[in-house]
Amino acid sequence: MTLLWVSLTLLMIALVIRAGYDIKDPDAEVTNRPIRVKADQFVSSRACQSCHRYQHSTWHASYHRTMTQLATPQSVIGDFDDFVFKFRGTEVRLFTEEDRFFVGLKGAAEGVPTRFPVVLTTGSHHMQTYWFAVSEKSRALGQLGGVYLKDDQRWVPRSSAFLTYHQSVPLGELGRWNGGCLNCHATHGRLRPASFQNKFDFDVRMADTHVVEFGIACEACHGPGGEHVRANQNPWRRYVQHLNKTSDSTIVNPTRLSHKLSSQVCGHCHSVFHRHHVHAEEVKDWARRGSSFRPGQNLEEVAARYVVRGTLDRLPETERQTVAEDPEFLLSRFWSDGMVRVAGREYNGLIESPCYQRGELSCLSCHRMHQSREDSRSREQWANDQLGVEMDGNRACINCHHELAQPEKISAHTFHAENSAGSKCYNCHMPHTSYGLLKAIRSHQISSPSVQESLNTGRPNACNQCHLDKTLAWTADHLTQWYGIEKPELTVDQSEVAAAVLWLLRGDAGQRALAAWSFGWQDAQQASGLDWIAPYLGQLLQDPYDAVRYIAYRSLRRLPQYSEIQYNFIGSPAHRSQMRDEVMKLWNASGGVAQRNGADQLLLDENGQLDASRFNRLLKARDDRPISLVE
Repeated sequence: MTLLWVSLTLLMIALVIRAGYDIKDPDAEVTNRPIRVKADQFVSSRACQSCHRYQHSTWHASYHRTMTQLATPQSVIGDFDDFVFKFRGTEVRLFTEEDRFFVGLKGAAEGVPTRFPVVLTTGSHHMQTYWFAVSEKSRALGQLGGVYLKDDQRWVPRSSAFLTYHQSVPLGELGRWNGGCLNCHATHGRLRPASFQNKFDFDVRMADTHVVEFGIACEACHGPGGEHVRANQNPWRRYVQHLNKTSDSTIVNPTRLSHKLSSQVCGHCHSVFHRHHVHAEEVKDWARRGSSFRPGQNLEEVAARYVVRGTLDRLPETERQTVAEDPEFLLSRFWSDGMVRVAGREYNGLIESPCYQRGELSCLSCHRMHQSREDSRSREQWANDQLGVEMDGNRACINCHHELAQPEKISAHTFHAENSAGSKCYNCHMPHTSYGLLKAIRSHQISSPSVQESLNTGRPNACNQCHLDKTLAWTADHLTQWYGIEKPELTVDQSEVAAAVLWLLRGDAGQRALAAWSFGWQDAQQASGLDWIAPYLGQLLQDPYDAVRYIAYRSLRRLPQYSEIQYNFIGSPAHRSQMRDEVMKLWNASGGVAQRNGADQLLLDENGQLDASRFNRLLKARDDRPISLVE
C-alpha cells in the first residue's frame, strides 16, 4: 500500500511539472510591448514552482522578481489618481481606466497621440519607473520622465532621482528598455531588432522584443530548465535523486560552483560591461538571440561583451582605444584608481579584492538568493539585502579570518571598543564609497583605510567617513601609530580642516552626495556629535544637484531640532535659499556650538559660531565639473 501511495504521489508531481512546462504563451495576442516567449530551453519559473515550492516562495518575495513587472493594480505603486505634474513647461497627466494605467500629454502637435498606455514597471524597492507603449504595432517602449519615490510617496523628474546634470523630458528615451534594461531586468531577453544601422547600432523602433520572463527569475541564476523538467518527469528518477541527495546534472546550482563561477552568475548583471568592438557578428547575434552566457560558464569567454576594469591598463588591449575615446565612460563609473563608485556593480569590486583573488570569497559568502528555513527574520527583512543569517556583522569575515574570532582579538586589531562601530569589519574594509539609489552604498572591494588614496582619488576613507569632525592629518597620525603606515604630505587645509567638511564644501557632486549621506549616518553622528552639523547640511539644500539636495534634507531631518523642517528638494531656487537661511536661523538661535575640542577644524570661531569667511572660501573652490554617475 505504501508503495502505491508513493507511486501515485510521484505521478501527480510529474503531471504538475508537465502542466507547468506546457503552459501556453500568455502574450500571444499582445502587439504593443515586449512579450513572454519561451525559447532556448528556458521554461519560466512556473515550471519550477511545482517541485521547489519553498525556494519559489522566497524568490517570489524578493526584489529580483519585481525588477520588471506588467503594469497592474498589484504592481504599480505610483499615484495615477488623475495626477498632473509639470516639468520643462509640459503637463503630463497620469490616470487610470478600468485597471489600466495611462499617460496623457497636453498640447501635443497635430497627429501626435495624446495618451499612451503604461505597460511595464521597473523597480519596487526604493523607486519605480514606468514604460509606455508608443504604438499598437510596435514593441518599442517609451519611458515616462517621472519616477515615483516609494518612501516619500511622491513623483519627481527622473533626473532628480539620479545623480546627473542631465534634465528629464516628459516622454522619451524610445527603446531604452528594449535595447538596454532587458539584459538584466528580465530573464533571457532578446532585443530582436528590426534592422542594424551599422555593426553595433540597432534599430529598436520596430524591434520584436521577447523575454522568457519579466523580472529576474529562477533561470537567470540556474540556467535554462528545459532538460531538468523533462528528465524529472520520470518519477523514479526524481525519487532516486532525492534519496541519493546528489547534485542534479540537468540544472546548475550556483552554490555548488567554484567561488569564481558562482560569482560570475551575479556578475553577468552586477558589473560594468561594454560591447566588444572587435566582435561585430557576436554583438549582432546577441541582439538577435540574447546573451550567450549561461550560469556555470566562464563570463570572461562571452564574445559579445566584457566586464570593464576601472583603468585603461586593465582593459583588454583591443578595447583600450575605444574606451579612451570616451573618457566619461570610466569617470562616470569608477574612481580614478579603478575602484567602482556606483551601485549595482558589486562584481567589479569583488574581483579586485584580495579575498577573492587569493582566497575563495564569493557573492554567496554573504548573500543568499533563497532565505534559509532557519532564518527567523521576516521575508521583508531578508529581502532588503538578501544577506545570510548574521551576515550583517563580523561573522562573514571571521568565517575565514579565524584569528579574529574572539572579541578581544578584534578590539586589539581595530583599536576600538569591542562592540563599537569601529570594530565592525565592514565599516573599515567596506566603507560607503559607492553611490546609488539616492544614498551611499558599501564598497564591495575589500580594502583598508588610506589617506594617500583619499588624496589621489578624492574618495572618502573609512576613518573620516565616521569621524566627520577629524582631519586627514588626524587619520594619518593614527594609521601611522597603529599600523605603521607612512603619513603622506598634506596641505594646510587638509591638516587643519575636517576632511568631511572639505568633501562637502569643495568636492564634486559625487563626493558631496556621500558626505551628505555620512552626515546622517547614525554611526558617524555618534562618533562626531550632532551640534555642529546643521549649517553644512543647510548649505547643501542649495546644491546644484537635485540628488545631493535630497540626501542632505533627509540627513537634516535626522537631527532632533530639524525633524519637522518642510523642504521641497525640487522647489524653486528662491525656496531653496529661503530654507537654507531658515536652517541657519534655527542653528544660530540654538547658540551655535558649546565649547568643544577641535572647533577650529569645523570652521567655528571662539564663540562657537560659523566662520563665514573660511566657509565661503572653501565653498568657492567647489568642484563644479558636470558629473553623471551611471548606476
